[in-house]
Amino acid sequence: MIFPGLFAKLNALFKAEQPLARTDSLAVRNYHAFVQRLDCAIAEAMHEKSVLSIASIEIDDFEDINDSDGHAEADRALQMISRILSNSINRTDFVMRRGTSGFLLLLPNTNAVDAKRFISEARQSFFEARKAGTSMVTCSFGTVTFLIPPNSADAALQVIDSMMYRIQEGEDTNALAWQVVSKRQAT
Repeated sequence: MIFPGLFAKLNALFKAEQPLARTDSLAVRNYHAFVQRLDCAIAEAMHEKSVLSIASIEIDDFEDINDSDGHAEADRALQMISRILSNSINRTDFVMRRGTSGFLLLLPNTNAVDAKRFISEARQSFFEARKAGTSMVTCSFGTVTFLIPPNSADAALQVIDSMMYRIQEGEDTNALAWQVVSKRQAT
């Protein structure tokens, strides 16, 4: 026999916990939620024959920040970036924290010019935070615009990952790069 109200209480708890399973401690989406939304955006872009952009932000030398300045400073840097990105996006855009030091942004129906403008404005916000002494971190930025949507979220993520690896292999901090993909990407 089920106690009266127990089912309702369990259901309420389940509904309260559901958003927590899709976000991290910075209140941005996690990998699972991002991939799910990216797959939907790819399907929409294929159906509507529209473009799709993804932006990536990686904190430069994040492990050094953790080691030299401590976890509290590293956490403040992540919170600042999360706040800037969350305040910069449109209703249809989607922010995700990726790994320990990175963020991805899904920018559906965003062409290369607008994606570059968005990432340049976000980059300027980070410079202003550095100038104000709010944070001393530097970040590398990249955007990929798919003129023809990729076959899958994995294919899209491989393209952005490849570009960001090339950026981070370089010696420059605060690097900015973009790429336009004009053929279908398959995994």
